[in-house]
Amino acid sequence: MSNWDDEWDADVRMAPPQPALAALDLIPQKEETPLELLIRHWMNERHAPEILPAQEALLSSILDHLRRQSEAVQTLRGDPSTSDDEHLRITLVQLDVERVKFIVRSYVRTRLYKIEKYARYITSSPAIQTCLTASERDYASRHADLNDRHFSFSVLQSLPEPQRHLDDESLAEGG
Repeated sequence: MSNWDDEWDADVRMAPPQPALAALDLIPQKEETPLELLIRHWMNERHAPEILPAQEALLSSILDHLRRQSEAVQTLRGDPSTSDDEHLRITLVQLDVERVKFIVRSYVRTRLYKIEKYARYITSSPAIQTCLTASERDYASRHADLNDRHFSFSVLQSLPEPQRHLDDESLAEGG
């Protein structure tokens, strides 16, 4: 063994012990702001293959805050006594409001995409329906009904009577 290896071994033996994982729990965690929570839920929803539980209360509070911010911005923009410096600040607040609106819209669009894609499965599964808001459940059932009627009128009516259904279970029972 070379001299360098001996020095390295000595360094490894003399290294201070690493803190235990339990000690890391003692570090106080910073509480997430509502916007940070929304961003986390938005990213989780985008990356999860299934629809996650709705964040209705969080979304409602953020939308209420956005409404109040927009009203305040409009009031300040209409005030003739605001200076150019204040107009710059107002513009920055408006930009931040638009950024949050983008995140909210993307979160809702992601959920709607999953609802539209799996509407028939969602309407047949009570466990999945618990993850949806009342309006999302209503939308899923209406979308599934529209798809069923569309398939019935465009394809299924031209098939023989035993094959005029959308579910595989009735095919297995009939055959």
